[in-house]
Parts: sequence; C-alpha cells; structure tokens
Amino acid sequence: MDAISNMIMLFSTDSELAHELGSRVRIHRIRKGMSQRTLAEKAGVHVNTLRALERRGEVNLSSFIAVMRALGERSVLERILEAPPPKDLYAEGSEVTPLPQRVRERR
Repeated sequence: MDAISNMIMLFSTDSELAHELGSRVRIHRIRKGMSQRTLAEKAGVHVNTLRALERRGEVNLSSFIAVMRALGERSVLERILEAPPPKDLYAEGSEVTPLPQRVRERR
C-alpha cells in the first residue's frame, strides 16, 4: 500500500477524514503566517468558506483546490493524479486491456 492509502486507513469515517484535512489546512496556514482573511482573499473564496473548511472539513472541491493552491500546496493534490508505473510489456501475462467506455449495472 502507498502512503496515501495508509493515511486514509487511519480514519474510520469520511467525516473524520474531512475534519482532519481541514485541520491540516489550518496548520499550513498558521505555519505560513497567514490570517484566515488573507488566505481566503488569496484563494478567491469567502472567509466563511475557509472557516467551514478548517473547523468541519466542509467545502466544495473547487474551493479546496483554490485554498491548497493559495497555500502553495497544490502539488500535494497533484500527487494523487500521478500515473501508475508502466507495465512490463515483456512480462508473461501482461496484456494491455483498454478501459471500457461505460459501466452498466448488472440486472
């Protein structure tokens, strides 16, 4: 398991994970010496949005990304999107299977 998967396993509910993300945003903001108002302005979000994120972990995704960018921490999010390592094309049984275009529920 990678480091991100290990971290997620520490929280038993999505609410706990969201709350922890908000707490860490607050820690990064304070370490950078920024007030909530300054960070909110830099991120282009209302200060109440930032407060909701820091206190309860409640925010929409675009606002979360904007706050992370304003903190200079967008690369943390981009690590989630890193491509998986390439498969060994010469290894036995390593046929490349294309992803389906859609998924249908079984009846």
